[in-house]
Amino acid sequence: MKLFDVQCESCGHTWEDMANKVGDVFKCTKCGNRAKTVISRCNFKLDGTDPGFPTAYDQWATRHERMGRG
Repeated sequence: MKLFDVQCESCGHTWEDMANKVGDVFKCTKCGNRAKTVISRCNFKLDGTDPGFPTAYDQWATRHERMGRG
């Protein structure tokens, strides 16, 4: 079993629960209506340590150095 986000089809309440696959059916913990597992969106942040993905500040500093304002 894996941890999935579960969303109610009626009230939209979302919580995490264990399920076998996407599409498994649950009973909503808030309103009691039908709820299904859904694929959650990815959530991550690039910290700027990879030179291929500079932070906004690094981009600003580089741009100002080129313009002679550094």
